[in-house]
Order: sequence, then structure tokens, then C-alpha cells
Amino acid sequence: MIKIWIDEDGDVWIRASYDAEFVDALKDAIPFKKRRWLPGEKAWVCSGGFLDDIIGIASAFFPGAKLGNAPKQPKRRDGPWQEIGKMMGPEEYKSLFRALAKKCHPDTGGSNKKMVRLTELFNELGKEKNEK
Repeated sequence: MIKIWIDEDGDVWIRASYDAEFVDALKDAIPFKKRRWLPGEKAWVCSGGFLDDIIGIASAFFPGAKLGNAPKQPKRRDGPWQEIGKMMGPEEYKSLFRALAKKCHPDTGGSNKKMVRLTELFNELGKEKNEK
């Protein structure tokens, strides 16, 4: 079984039952810097420029594989990162934001959408910190 979808940033997500040969084929086709494994999501995330390659590889290992809709995610309450954020002091908070901003900023390989979302999340977390 395999699910393939594109997120709002244009990245391709792949969630499939484990097959070592499929994983090897994916790693051979997609450069290291253009793919990452998210263990918590049990999914691969790859640059959107490799969609045709991904569909081809997936079809070879999972007949009938095609691009579909993203799975619906349950709404979550405070996650571990929010809890950690609430424990931080102002300097630690600023330091974490700067480190993440370096990764998310469009000038350093991120995207405008990621940077805007990061800013929104930190503003939201900052409001929660000030309310307590």
C-alpha cells in the first residue's frame, strides 16, 4: 500500500508499507538534500521536482500507485514542541526562532510560505507565553 500527495509547499509526501528495495530505489533516484524521512509521520518528503520519478518508482513496486489527496490529520492539542517552547526563557526562545529561520528563509533554501508559517507559529506561541 502506498499514498503519494503534494503539500501546500509543493513537496511530495510518500507513505508506503516498508519495502527495502523501494527505499533503495527512492534513495538512488532522489538526491540526499532533496529527500528526508520523517519517522514520526512514517513518511518520506521529497522535493516536488521529482514527482515523475517518484510516481515511476512507486508504480514499479506498488502497482496502481498514483498521486492522491493528503490524508486528513486529526486536530492535535499542545504537542511536545509547544510544551518545550513554553518552558523557554526569552533568550532561548529568540535563539530557537533564529536557528529555524535560517532553515526556513527563502534565501537559504526554504520558502516564503515556510517562513511566514514559522513566524505565525512563534507569534502564536509568544502570545500564549505572555498570557500565562
